[in-house]
Amino acid sequence: MKGIRAAASVLMLASVLAAAGPGHAGVQIVQSERAWAQWSGGAGCLQSFVHVLAERSAVLDPPGAPPRVSVAWVSVVKADACSGAVFESSHGRAFVRGLRIGPQSASLRATVDLQDAVSGTTRPVRVEVDWTAGSVEPVTLTDHDRGVVRITASSADAAATGSVVRDTGPAATGEAAAGGLLTFRRIAAGRDG
Repeated sequence: MKGIRAAASVLMLASVLAAAGPGHAGVQIVQSERAWAQWSGGAGCLQSFVHVLAERSAVLDPPGAPPRVSVAWVSVVKADACSGAVFESSHGRAFVRGLRIGPQSASLRATVDLQDAVSGTTRPVRVEVDWTAGSVEPVTLTDHDRGVVRITASSADAAATGSVVRDTGPAATGEAAAGGLLTFRRIAAGRDG
């Protein structure tokens, strides 16, 4: 099951990157590392969901190689599962410096401004999350259509612990209900479009 999830993740990322624009003759390398965590909980009908996604990525198009970019996305949703009423739907992203990520562990320390679509307000949240992965599953795909495209990736379930805290109190704390790590590298050589 894990191998299927890893392959599906690689195929999803490959389709996104392929749709990003035409290639060109030469070599292009796309690298990405991601860590995600999701908390959910509540009592009775009142439920809350918090999702954190951290990504470090770069497109290396020789001869120049730009620095990697690190971004964190955070969402907080609070709703009444019985009536369907949504009390909060806050989402935000920020370029961050406090992201460390590798194939078996990651950590994120950042502040992200969340805009609530329900109240129209914007509030900062402090995110502090650590990930530790179990076994890592590597996947390699090669496509020879109009050149050679080689995709290597690894995927792992990961225990995520930490907190997402705002001025009104914690939105999430403790161990996440689910978490994972994904590393991705795409090398395209000799593509014309």
